[in-house]
Amino acid sequence: MYNVPKLITVTGQLWNETYWYNNDQSTLTYDANGNLLTTLSEYWEDEVWKKSTKESFIYSINNFKLSYVIELWEDDDWVNSSKQLYSYNALDFIDMITSQTWESNVWANSQKANYAYTTFGNIESVISEEWDGSVWVKQTLNQSYYDEYGNAIEGNYYVWDGISWVQNQDGLITMSYNLSTDFNYYLGYKVDAHYYALPVDIAEMDVVNIKDFNCVPNPVSNFTKLSFNLKYSTEVEIKVYDITGKEIMAIANERLQRGNHAYNIDTNKLPAGTYVVGLVTDNDVETTKIIITK
Repeated sequence: MYNVPKLITVTGQLWNETYWYNNDQSTLTYDANGNLLTTLSEYWEDEVWKKSTKESFIYSINNFKLSYVIELWEDDDWVNSSKQLYSYNALDFIDMITSQTWESNVWANSQKANYAYTTFGNIESVISEEWDGSVWVKQTLNQSYYDEYGNAIEGNYYVWDGISWVQNQDGLITMSYNLSTDFNYYLGYKVDAHYYALPVDIAEMDVVNIKDFNCVPNPVSNFTKLSFNLKYSTEVEIKVYDITGKEIMAIANERLQRGNHAYNIDTNKLPAGTYVVGLVTDNDVETTKIIITK
């Protein structure tokens, strides 16, 4: 029986113009079925690795993810920070994701995402809600339409105004294609997609402008540095979104020249959880996920 190799350790290093030096490191463990169990994140300080965060996963007997917990290393012990709970429908598709934060030594509701699917298993809608302390309150709606091949041909982003869904604010829209095996992200409130076939043996021109798009450190508790490279000058817009696609923070809206660029993102005022940093240029969209811990 062939065993698929598993990633065990990832070490990030930075260049200081003369040599590489350690910056961060992740150590991963797996169960007997190959499911990721834990990810230990550490940072390099005073010539030693120091613990930062730990991510833990629990699975069902059928290997479906049931929970995802983030812990912080504080005062020589692990302290709960945030958690996501997963439930599934009769067809084993994700039905609901509930996000919670650790407050006063108990888990408190934070956000919830409810999923609906087409007959062929494409995500038809995602309704996000926030916990106001007593009830769930609607926030955003992502709605998609597909062709007969499972390709998304229309994506819509709505916000709840207290009475109905309205389409007047930009958000993060996920468009899937190839029967939901591939995804692209777009920023706006409506996306229309068209598909065409390319003849074989014709090389596609590389017109991707954004390279090396990443945030360090990640996970982050206070500040993270977003860096990227542009092949040519362009207008850029950088924003931070929560997992429901709701805009949380605007980072930049300006014209940049070709070359390397970096922005410091202050996460001190954001609650713990998973977020998406999105960069839009004249022709490209690039996104990366960051995990904020408290």
